[in-house]
Amino acid sequence: MVTRAARYDDPLLNALMYPHQVRVRGELYDSAVSAAPFDTVSIVSGSISAQRQNGVRYTADVQIDPTRIPLHITDKIMPFGTCIGIYRDVILANGNIMTVAVFFGRIDAVEFSRESFHVRASDVASFMVDARFEVPVTANHGMSYIDQFTALVDDGFPGLRVYWPGDPSKLDLVINSTATWDRERVEALDSLATAMSYDWFGGPDNVIHLGVMPTDDTSPVKWIVDAGDEGVLIEHQTQLDRGAVYNAVVVNSEPTDGVPPLHSVAYLDDPNSLIQWGGPFGKVPRFYSSQFMYTQEQADNIAASMLGDAAAGQRTLNITCICNPVLDLQRKVYVDDGRGSDWNGAYYIDSYSLPLDPESSMTFVAKAAQTLSGGKVVSAPATFAEGIHYGH
Repeated sequence: MVTRAARYDDPLLNALMYPHQVRVRGELYDSAVSAAPFDTVSIVSGSISAQRQNGVRYTADVQIDPTRIPLHITDKIMPFGTCIGIYRDVILANGNIMTVAVFFGRIDAVEFSRESFHVRASDVASFMVDARFEVPVTANHGMSYIDQFTALVDDGFPGLRVYWPGDPSKLDLVINSTATWDRERVEALDSLATAMSYDWFGGPDNVIHLGVMPTDDTSPVKWIVDAGDEGVLIEHQTQLDRGAVYNAVVVNSEPTDGVPPLHSVAYLDDPNSLIQWGGPFGKVPRFYSSQFMYTQEQADNIAASMLGDAAAGQRTLNITCICNPVLDLQRKVYVDDGRGSDWNGAYYIDSYSLPLDPESSMTFVAKAAQTLSGGKVVSAPATFAEGIHYGH
């Protein structure tokens, strides 16, 4: 009997390096806040797609067993409130089954004929997209950003849960203006999340998440995508494109109530960087403004948190690999093509497509994680040449 070394603490990740069995299933819920499913469905094929952005990140496009084709408008598998959860079971060599939730969201559309039943769905952040304000809404003066964010989610879809990492320093961020949102709830959620240096999205676990994306090179690697007999890498393509690359982030406040404006800049000034500010790459700033910045420290933190992502597009990989159901947009990977090339290194997942049939491979797009160090903070008002200096 051959003894196989365990690379990870997680037995599921170890199992992916060797032959294993997969089973995909779906569960139907009366609504996004139902405690339990009312039925299950057999999924024939399809895929889960994920794209990094605030709000709706995950969509499902699936073929369901055609014996479940609805015969009446009152059927539950309809795009009028019913939600679907999709789960991928990985059956280990010892017979144990590890279940991963790969999608949860509302059914948006169904198409069916006598032989096929096609369902499209989007994650629960889509409820926030639809729940626009009937009348302009003013931020609650004195309320913490976290509580205001949660209140806006609950007002948009009562009972939908919100998770945040629990950083106590975020509780000190309190709304000190009379900012007003006209119509779009997602714009309000975007502005509050960014002011806390967070992203937000609806996850496969049926929860609205607030969190920090691992775009830097200091957060831990969760999975190794490598070549070789026990590797999981099938194919990769490197892409170098300056079109979405920035080497500075300029942040400005939009003050109300006579509060002085704030200004902060973070830019790459490492002379060894190909995209050094003011070098051959040129000067390519990205701009952001918000009504919810009240201190220079907060403006500086926002600029710094956005810089790694703004610069990361200089190196992008398109990867085909063994399906990993836990490879979500919160994970960072290490790619090793087996050739010792300079393209090996840490990357964060920017988008992916996870097939639901057992035979197909998954694909994902990854951007190079950045190492940002050093710094200089200049109090407002600052000129563009002043700000936070970063090298990588």
